[in-house]
Parts: sequence; structure tokens; C-alpha cells
Amino acid sequence: FIFRGNYLGDDPIFRQSLPQLQSKDGSKSVIFAMKVTKVNRKFAPMPRALLITDTTMYMLDPKKMMPKPNKECPLS
Repeated sequence: FIFRGNYLGDDPIFRQSLPQLQSKDGSKSVIFAMKVTKVNRKFAPMPRALLITDTTMYMLDPKKMMPKPNKECPLS
């Protein structure tokens, strides 16, 4: 098992949206990125993508690979 950290690097939509996200928050590198499943209060699974850069953590919409409103958290 090899830890890559960026498990979304092969996704073409992610590769297109990453430069836009990096210019928005000034981040230089992706520390961790992976598709995850969020479980809401009614125990319904909701697909998401988690992106952690050197400056910000994002919860992304997996279809558009763009942040959901109010779903970014600065790491400083």
C-alpha cells in the first residue's frame, strides 16, 4: 500500500478545478484529496470530495469539484 495523499489526481474535473481553487486561497500544494461519504442526520449517504491544501480544507461537490457554500475552513 502506497500513500499518495492526492487520490483525486486522476479525475479530469478535479484537475480542471484545482488551479482555480489554489488561486482563490493562495495554496501551493495538495496535502490530501479523496472522495468520501457524508452521512446526514437521517442516515442518508451523501457523496462529497475532501480536499486539504497547505492553507485550507474544502468539502467539494463531487460532480463539479467546486466548494459548497460555507464549506471551506482556513487551517491557520
